[in-house]
Amino acid sequence: MCATSHGFTSPGVVKQLLQYGADYSVADGVGDTAASCASILLHTSTVWNDPHSEPPLPSEYDYETGEPIREVTWRAPGVVEDMLALLRGVEAAGSWKRYVREPRRDLLTFRRLVERGRAAPPDEIVLARLFAGSRARGLPDVLFWKVLSFWRSERDA
Repeated sequence: MCATSHGFTSPGVVKQLLQYGADYSVADGVGDTAASCASILLHTSTVWNDPHSEPPLPSEYDYETGEPIREVTWRAPGVVEDMLALLRGVEAAGSWKRYVREPRRDLLTFRRLVERGRAAPPDEIVLARLFAGSRARGLPDVLFWKVLSFWRSERDA
């Protein structure tokens, strides 16, 4: 929740916390989860677009009295949106492990559909052989599993 409620925290930090077992569904005493903290920040903060300078002070001041007019929370562009997309993806998958394995599962499902003639393999020769399966003179299953064991998606790291 702390990582998602700060607008300059990299989504990579949230990804690493989830990878090491952080529970995305835990709620605080008010009932806020990590996703709701990020959502609140998304709607209550202002985007700071200049990466070469520090964001302004966290308040706007009345220059005559020196008193703060309102609090302003700053965030980097796209950071909160990326965190929300990550958290929603993990929540939809049900766990971090399922979220990471999902692209591989989709690849296996696609290969099965191609083998049964219900989908067309990609146009590139190498990928067509990979997806065609052993029945259609593609890669034998053993080699397909070797390739799949080395294949990594952007979700892995």
